[in-house]
Amino acid sequence: QAPASAAEAIAVGRARIAQLAARARDLGKPAFLGEVGWAFHGCPATDPDCSRAREHLETNDLQKAAALRPLLAQAQREGIEGVFVCRLAEPGQPDWDHYSITPSLMPHTAGVLCEAARARSPG
Repeated sequence: QAPASAAEAIAVGRARIAQLAARARDLGKPAFLGEVGWAFHGCPATDPDCSRAREHLETNDLQKAAALRPLLAQAQREGIEGVFVCRLAEPGQPDWDHYSITPSLMPHTAGVLCEAARARSPG
């Protein structure tokens, strides 16, 4: 059953991260998250002339940042060794699955990723 809201989806993600970390601790193994992402469904990726593209990009950025912050923080708290976010894209590249992050066009999301990187390796 799919989560009913963004808050529920984030809660499910945090619980899965905690479960992964617990299993890794039980096995005495490091844990890595292979993909962390947040899908946004605004302009279709196949419609580069979407009349609301700028608005959708801004909303996409804010939603991704709001979702990734608690998920990356959970991974940090749980001692996850490494986290790989979904596809980082260059401007103008198609976002076929709506998970891509284009740092130069998504300052809030890029900021969250930088915060998480600094938290993992301060100094």
